[in-house]
Amino acid sequence: MRLTALTGLVVLIGMAAAAPHKLTAQNEEAGGQSAARKTVRSPLPSHYGRLGLSQSQREKLYSIRDSYEEKITELKMQIAQLESERDRSLETLLTPGQTLRLQELREEFQLERESQRQAVQDAAASATPES
Repeated sequence: MRLTALTGLVVLIGMAAAAPHKLTAQNEEAGGQSAARKTVRSPLPSHYGRLGLSQSQREKLYSIRDSYEEKITELKMQIAQLESERDRSLETLLTPGQTLRLQELREEFQLERESQRQAVQDAAASATPES
């Protein structure tokens, strides 16, 4: 059951990381004055930047993409919720012993996954030349 909740959380975090197309950045003005907020757009879809789009076309493209992205994000959240409900329903069929074993297997998998991630991070850190 923990992994189900964790999986749902991971899915939502992934969607949150992938969904935003407008990033807000702090821009300091010359002379150290107050910071102004600036909207930064994500890159255009593949190959669109090489089509010579007008500013009007770019704005319409971003608008269309953003409207669909909102719908897609909502659907992904619904899917994550349905998958979580499905997993809870499946787990009701298990005996207490099977439920315990399933939890142990999930925890083992999570530990292995974290170990693999740490190994990748360590390898990347050791490959990066230090200044």
